[in-house]
Amino acid sequence: MNYLEKFHLHGKTAIISDGGGLLGRQFCKGLLDAGSNVAVVDIKLDVAKETALDFVRIHPNKVHAFQCDLSNEISVQNMVDEVSNHFGRIHILHNDAAGKSNYLDKWKEIMSVNLDGMFLVAKHVGKHMISNGVGGSIIQTFLFMG
Repeated sequence: MNYLEKFHLHGKTAIISDGGGLLGRQFCKGLLDAGSNVAVVDIKLDVAKETALDFVRIHPNKVHAFQCDLSNEISVQNMVDEVSNHFGRIHILHNDAAGKSNYLDKWKEIMSVNLDGMFLVAKHVGKHMISNGVGGSIIQTFLFMG
């Protein structure tokens, strides 16, 4: 028995924020390989769709793209509702979005994604998990390059 069989996620659904990003794509692949449905979430829908398309050939009907501005609470709530409507219950959140810039005038915008966004997504996915009685896992990671 290999580790994927031991730790399978069949029947589970995962949201990956910044799913089209450097690490997000790898998180998507790992969760798909373990059997999970995966919601690829990105602020740029075309990036999320491109990532989902890369995996749909190997994992048909298990991956779908969603757009979300993580710094906007209404956008986050809508994304959680869309993922739930598409896949059903949500069991896993891997919150990995992060903005970056070397300019002070972008600081507030970046902090809105890096801090507020992490909070908002965890808040709304956590509410979904509790209200559906599924429990689940919320993973918060942050990659800053630059």
